[in-house]
Order: sequence, then structure tokens, then C-alpha cells
Amino acid sequence: MSVATLTAETTNAMNRTEIEKHRDCFRREIQAAKATGHGVHAAIRLEQKLAENPDDGGLHQAVGLAFADLALLRRARPVLETAQVLTPLCAEAEVALADCYIAARSGEHAAGLLRNAGLRNDSPCALRLRAAERLGRLGGQRLGWMICRKAVQDFPDEPQAWFDLSYFLGRVGSPFPQIESAAMRAIDLAPDVVCYRTSLASALFQLDRAADAYRLVRHFESAQINGVACDCCVERLGLIFESADDWRLARLCLERRMTLRQSRSREATIESDRSSGGMA
Repeated sequence: MSVATLTAETTNAMNRTEIEKHRDCFRREIQAAKATGHGVHAAIRLEQKLAENPDDGGLHQAVGLAFADLALLRRARPVLETAQVLTPLCAEAEVALADCYIAARSGEHAAGLLRNAGLRNDSPCALRLRAAERLGRLGGQRLGWMICRKAVQDFPDEPQAWFDLSYFLGRVGSPFPQIESAAMRAIDLAPDVVCYRTSLASALFQLDRAADAYRLVRHFESAQINGVACDCCVERLGLIFESADDWRLARLCLERRMTLRQSRSREATIESDRSSGGMA
């Protein structure tokens, strides 16, 4: 479905599925146009379609979401603001508009949208966690905790919800046993996710529970260690292995740290060359 052939049907009452379908079509159209150097023209055609249908709230949401998906936040913001006036926004449009406000350093406008999107009963789990993460960046730790707590109630089998809850429990000063319990629930649901184990093991090690920390990561191999991109996390893993006299895994951590440092050094060299005009 192209912008040119989209019917002018009233979409104020679009359900979320319909908005998603239209958004995906618009996004693909812009992406195809960008590949041939005409992305701006495609965006302008969408804006012209909106001008032809100024009261179509669903259409405004779909176009605004397409712009936001492609990081065209300056174009997305006025479109989503208009949609907000015309019809209640779907949860994803609320988060997208909040992203526009965050990019414009208007965090106070973003917070209310994120709170609403995160606590709505019709919000998918992943969208709730997105809202919580952004609220955390804005300093809304307690709201982030509230959203994650509701997420694990509504989606008890989603490991990321439990892991994010453990993070926000720490941010609001909850007792460590509560933090550990939530993180362990995430690990039980997704035992192969490295970051869950690494994060909790690091916290346990800092609390002088080296043996408990080692039990979480003792089955790691090079694939798991090489999947850790944070130098500090790899360093702490190495210390955990050293504390358990597991010198094989400690050596793998040392090798991973060396690789990360070499990669940073190459990136710094490339950036320096670009800044000085040394590369085309």
C-alpha cells in the first residue's frame, strides 16, 4: 500500500493492529525511497497526505510512528501531537511521542506519556519495559519500578520483566534479597542469557558472596565470555573466577579484555583519522 493509493477512510477508530499495518507500509515506503536517495520526498508525500486528511487521527498515528521508527523525530513530533488532539494515542504512539520530547530535552512532557503507556493494560510487555527504561533515564525510578512490578504480574513468564524489576528494585533501595529473588526468577526463565547471570554474579561478588557468584557463571565458556561487551563486567568476571581458582576461565576473561581494548584502540584511531581528514 503506497501513500498514493491509501484510501481516505476515517481511521480515528483504527485499532492497534490497523495502525501497525499502515505504519509498516509507510516505513517500508520511506526505506525504499531512501535507498534511491529520495527518502525526504517520501516523507513529504506522507505529510501531504496528512494535510489532505487533517481530521484522521489514526492516519496521523501511523505516519508519526513510521517517522519515529526511522529516527525522524522532528517530523514525528508534530504529527503525533496532532494525532493526540484528534484521538487517544495507542500505547506505542505515546512512547514514540515521549521519545520525541526526550530528544528535544523536554523530559517533563515525556514522563506523563511514559507513565501512562507503561501502566496501560493493553500495552505489550516489551513496550512497558521500554517506558520504564526511559523513565529511569529521566530520574523516574519509582515509576519504573511500578511499571516493572505490574509487568511481572501481567506477564509472569517474561524473563526481561523480572530482570528489569530487579534493576529498579535496586534503584529504589529495596532489600537485596528482593533484588536477588527477581534476578534469579529471570535466570530460571532464561538460563542461557549471559547478562542476567553476569549482573547478579557481579552484585553477589561485591557483597562478599564469591562462592554464590561463581556458581552462577562457572559453566561459562569462551562464547559466553566473548559475548560480554563491557570491560568492567569482564574484569569482575575474571576476579570471580580467580577467587574460585578457576584459572582457565580467568585467562579467557583476560583475553577478552585485551580484545576489547584493541577494538577501542582501532575505533579511536579511525575516529582520529576521520577528524584529521586522513581517511576518505
